[in-house]
Amino acid sequence: MARSLKVIDVSGVCTVSEFISPADVHDNDTISESSVLQHEAALDHANILNAGANSHPVIDSHIGDGGLHFTEASIDHDTISSTGTNTHALIDDHIADLGLHSSSSERYYGQQIAVTNTTSTVFAVHQTFTTPVLSGGIYRVEWSYGFSNNTVAQGAVIQIRQPGGTPNGDPVQADLLNYVRLDPQDSAGSSRIGGTGTDQENSSAGFLEFVLPAAAATFVVEFRSTTGAITSVWGSKLSIVRVG
Repeated sequence: MARSLKVIDVSGVCTVSEFISPADVHDNDTISESSVLQHEAALDHANILNAGANSHPVIDSHIGDGGLHFTEASIDHDTISSTGTNTHALIDDHIADLGLHSSSSERYYGQQIAVTNTTSTVFAVHQTFTTPVLSGGIYRVEWSYGFSNNTVAQGAVIQIRQPGGTPNGDPVQADLLNYVRLDPQDSAGSSRIGGTGTDQENSSAGFLEFVLPAAAATFVVEFRSTTGAITSVWGSKLSIVRVG
């Protein structure tokens, strides 16, 4: 089959001058950098505005420097500045030392207010005070009590002891805290305490420091007559607190 060629006449459509005239083109016009589109991958950090003084390699090196940026778990108290002379381990030991920081759980108190009488020449017990189990260390034991003896002959003996204890500097015996012997030569009257047969009102108070083990400690207030006359004790109070 034969092919034919169709010729279109465009001579009357337009000319180049009808779209862009010489007046539209200026010899001094140039294309500015800001009017040119650039691809993201082609941008150089060093060439853009407000890039700062540090290049990206310098910034990356700074961020990756483990000597400048620590995680919380990697910080060592011993290697940071102004830590003082004590390590955390020493600080923890100091805080936990009840000998330096007394705790209410290491302070105990007992009392026997009522009058107790005896005519025996063998020691009778006025008060027994037993602590809970101690943590062990140096403890201060303080005591006070009142006493009298209703006789014109001889007298009375009152003592406080801690069986098996080791009071510091005790001059009498290993387990003795306090020792009083009374020869009042008085057998008349009635004190405000009442029930003692005499108007005497004597008192004793003091303290000693003990080295006590990690165990319960027992303290005994006991008294006796030297002749069989009435000997009385009242208002005994004992307290113990750890001090070292």
